[in-house]
Amino acid sequence: MPEPNSGCLLWLGGVTPRGYGKIGKEPAHRASLEHATGKRGPRGKTFHTLHKCDNPSCVEPTHLRFGTMSDNIKDAARKGRLSRGERHYCAKLTAEQVREICANAMGRNEAARHYGVSDRMITKIRKGHSWSWLKDKPTKAHEPAVVKEAMEGYRAAIEMAGRAVRAGMSVREVVREFGFSHSAICRAARLQ
Repeated sequence: MPEPNSGCLLWLGGVTPRGYGKIGKEPAHRASLEHATGKRGPRGKTFHTLHKCDNPSCVEPTHLRFGTMSDNIKDAARKGRLSRGERHYCAKLTAEQVREICANAMGRNEAARHYGVSDRMITKIRKGHSWSWLKDKPTKAHEPAVVKEAMEGYRAAIEMAGRAVRAGMSVREVVREFGFSHSAICRAARLQ
């Protein structure tokens, strides 16, 4: 049945739970495209019949094309139909946390522990390989000047911790007070 507003030809027979028409076990939109083109479409799990109109019950041949699973996923992403970011069921981070990760000069391992993700994920976020679609991520925290400034602050703090040990404070007390590792404090105090 033609749908006057979209130009879709809607399938009125049996449908799958996701709304795709079916003829026996064959998808109706695939059968429609094969009938219209006179060609049998490629078969297999990686081959699909794609809808340009995004209407699963449409069988209008001009709205359909053969493609791969990769084509289908890219098309869905381009149209904003994929769950990503915090809407994805496996997400451990929010967009705000990703912005924080990019904005701070926290070390990779420390950031990973703080946010409950792997250090590799922190690297992917900072390099723009993950959450790359998030356009308003700050990027300045890991520019050389900012990193240099953060490292100078770290060095000053670790030197202060080393002086505290040399002044008679126990390493254990300094660890609790400054939050550095035992080995870092010992190196700073030149005890190792």
